[in-house]
Amino acid sequence: MNGALVASSSSSSTTEPARRWTYDVFLSFRGEDTRNSFVDHLYAALDQAGIYTFKDDKELLRGKSITPELVKAIQESMVAVIIFSKNYANSTWCLDELKKIIECRNLIGQRVLPVFYDVDPSDVRRQQGSFLKAFLHHEVNFIDEMEKVKRWREALVTASSLSGWDVPRTASGHEAECKKRHNITRVLDSFDLEPVSGITVLIEKSLLTTSDGYLHMHDLIQEMGRCIVRECYSSNMVWCPKEIKEVMTTICRLETVEAIVETQDDEHYYSAEVFKSMKKLTLLQVRGKFTTSEPTYFPEQIKWLCWMFYPFTSLAITTDMSKLVGLEMMYSWVNELQIEKKVNLTKLKYINLCQSNLYSFPDVSAVPNLEWLNLSHCRYLNKIHRSVFLHEKIIHLDLSCCVLLTYLPDYIKMKSLQSLHLNSCRNLKYFPEVFVEMRRLLVLNISGCDAITVLPMSIRLFTGLTIFSTRVREQHNRRLFCRRIEVRTLSSSLRTLNLRNNSIFENEFPTNLHNVWPLLEELDLSGNMFTCLPESISLLSRLKYLNLSDCADLKELPELPSLIQVLKADRCRSLQKIKDFTVKYKWLFKFSLYDCPKLLMDQESQSHLASFLTQSLVHSCAAVMHRLSITVPGSQIPNWFGYQRMGKTIKLKLPQNHITKVTGLALCCRFLPPLDTSTTVFKIKFKLSDEENFTGRLVACVAKRDVAVWTGYLSIDILGKVCNGFEYEDVMVSFEGDVVECGACVVYKDDIKQMIGTGSWIPDYDELRMTDNDSTSSDDWHHGRWSKPTFYFESSKTRDSNTIEVWGESKER
Repeated sequence: MNGALVASSSSSSTTEPARRWTYDVFLSFRGEDTRNSFVDHLYAALDQAGIYTFKDDKELLRGKSITPELVKAIQESMVAVIIFSKNYANSTWCLDELKKIIECRNLIGQRVLPVFYDVDPSDVRRQQGSFLKAFLHHEVNFIDEMEKVKRWREALVTASSLSGWDVPRTASGHEAECKKRHNITRVLDSFDLEPVSGITVLIEKSLLTTSDGYLHMHDLIQEMGRCIVRECYSSNMVWCPKEIKEVMTTICRLETVEAIVETQDDEHYYSAEVFKSMKKLTLLQVRGKFTTSEPTYFPEQIKWLCWMFYPFTSLAITTDMSKLVGLEMMYSWVNELQIEKKVNLTKLKYINLCQSNLYSFPDVSAVPNLEWLNLSHCRYLNKIHRSVFLHEKIIHLDLSCCVLLTYLPDYIKMKSLQSLHLNSCRNLKYFPEVFVEMRRLLVLNISGCDAITVLPMSIRLFTGLTIFSTRVREQHNRRLFCRRIEVRTLSSSLRTLNLRNNSIFENEFPTNLHNVWPLLEELDLSGNMFTCLPESISLLSRLKYLNLSDCADLKELPELPSLIQVLKADRCRSLQKIKDFTVKYKWLFKFSLYDCPKLLMDQESQSHLASFLTQSLVHSCAAVMHRLSITVPGSQIPNWFGYQRMGKTIKLKLPQNHITKVTGLALCCRFLPPLDTSTTVFKIKFKLSDEENFTGRLVACVAKRDVAVWTGYLSIDILGKVCNGFEYEDVMVSFEGDVVECGACVVYKDDIKQMIGTGSWIPDYDELRMTDNDSTSSDDWHHGRWSKPTFYFESSKTRDSNTIEVWGESKER
């Protein structure tokens, strides 16, 4: 989702170049449809990517106009994401939001991205189905304000005609069946249930599946499990609103309850005093207004307390909770958390208050075993007790996007700390001194801390640092490193180093890179002042990712390490020469050099590019499941693409039994850069002979000025996974974006064999760890501004064979 947010564009007017955005994203959604499900997951994903997002969680009164605060939030957001759901148009609040968003799109170039959640995009555009019913009511209720209704309709048409995402609700309750594996492990571990081995057994029995760190359970299996629990432990564990109500209103049953897990919205509220009767309660997982007043007591036996959207402004822990392991109150209204020093919280390990309204965070001396503290996106937080920075057990500390945080304690002494996130704390003025060697610290992210101009010399005591990110926002032309701190003093254990936009000159950079950072795998030097790079960069034997984009003075690319996989040198407008990459760089699968106009003037460099393009394609074709993405300046599609035509669509004819004959498809397109954004998003759609559509998305290139040519390759194995089997002979490939010409080539196994001879030099891609995300650097997980995997696909069937779905935008034939 991140890359797409950054990459997508609208046809709006050009954004003011000096405009300062308060938020990256504004979410417009209908709360009763999506707040506790899809929007939560989306918001969490944006949050984890470091995308500063405005999400209004207030309970709204029907018929009221949107507040000035909300209007201001819309105006100050770079991107607006509109989640259309079945009841979206029922809310005049949502429609007013939508109208304001479209106004901002037209006036200030705000980017607008629609998401069609469990609704047909054509129903939104034409106001059919539930949208028709909603507007019939509006026309009655606003009989004297029909101009307002008309503007709502126009805004719906405009927004729903933009390219976006169609998100079907695949199964009832499906959203609750996908959970982060490490979160589940923490909770189960607090109950001494040995989750690591238990989850492994469930996966082996196909009761759970896992992907990308998430656990998935089919809704039918989940319901079966609940039925078993209901039969065996009906009075101990409850989760349905009806059952919760019965238990909460029956005094004798309260004493037997061990777990309350609220899986659906419940409009019943209970007295806070009920907790005094729940002597056996060990797990409480609720959201919103569960009690009518602020709780003053929680059972001593409770082990995990999760209360999302906690509606009260304070929370006081004044009694012993000696068995509490986890406290989660994300998105809460808490301004003040009170922890009395006398209480027993010796087992408390996890505190998560992200996205809360905290003004300050208290003394944690009473929590001696705290390991994980998340206060990210607490936008009002301005004070943190010094005990946090002297804590000996904290492993993970996340203060990212705490925009009002200006000062930290004078020094930091946290011997167990492994990761510290301060990214996007844009008003933080100083980094604390380091008093002891902190060899366990692996990750330090201070990207976007634009007010910090000096780092203390004592950061050299972070001797075990493997990931260090100091990216400065492009509009802030400030130096993070002053003369009294040398880049070379950073830890020799570094594997990922992000120095983007730090205005570093080559004389400030180590010349013996292989000795200073011998383990370096990912290096981002984009936006700096280099005219050349040290030759020793070729000796970084582990380097796989190198970003030199926006180095405006860079004149020549140096010799690179032989294992380099991703090279970006976009908008290097002084770049005049490149070396011959043909033989040495056999692992390089993503390579981009667009908007480098001087390369077009050098015939030798052009020859090197042409040779490299052909040779890279051979490498990719020879590797199972491999892919390729190359973008270079130029205006011609190579003549060896057998299928070429002007426009965005091209048809291919595959031979019979092509699974045994073809290795894959080579694709090419010539594109023009957009006028209003720095990123071009390509969406590639494959249309097969049986009228089924499979849509793929490819973030391929970033361009501002010059025409460029993109070339990519998809193996037949990847196409088979995308298309649930690729047995069809007629294939239509369509591009979206500013594509003016496209080409395609069916790559045959016999041709590859002839080109490579014996094949002895073909690299074994299975033995090399690929940087599948382009980069796993800190910038990738805090700001989401870097590209994701070259190809990543989602499959879908059209509802109507006469309609072509283009990521939420339906186009009539």
